[in-house]
Amino acid sequence: MPEPQPKIAAESTRIEDDSYVWLLEQAALLKAQRFSMLDWKNLAEELEAMAASQRSELKNRLHVLLLHLLKWQTQPSEREYRGRGWRQSIREARRRINDLIKDSPSLQHYLPDLLAEAWEWACEDAKDDAPEYDFPIVCPWTYEVFMDRAFLPPDSSTPIV
Repeated sequence: MPEPQPKIAAESTRIEDDSYVWLLEQAALLKAQRFSMLDWKNLAEELEAMAASQRSELKNRLHVLLLHLLKWQTQPSEREYRGRGWRQSIREARRRINDLIKDSPSLQHYLPDLLAEAWEWACEDAKDDAPEYDFPIVCPWTYEVFMDRAFLPPDSSTPIV
């Protein structure tokens, strides 16, 4: 269903009153090149928030991918029941990460920091199901390795050190 096209009114909607309509109005004003009517301060803040949201989504996708790789590695006895879901989650996370990087290649610049944070989260969450494991402080797999469609970590029959 196509987006409704807002009419450009003499007075636009305030972002505090309806952010969705405000966004559509700001887009219409940009397209119509009615620059004097734009809400510049809020528009700049919204654009910054959109950029931050993309970084956050990349970190979240990395977290999910790494968490399910850790579950695969540390819970081989659960694969019969949970393995299919883990594999699906791993594939989906890889797809979304690839899409994010393809759509916004500059996000690659943030990968080292985002990966470090996502690894920390993944280890913390994996501890819930594998408390006997001491996970490495740094991800043992390179980005290229864990993003490889065929990669699944080997079983870890003993706690990771």
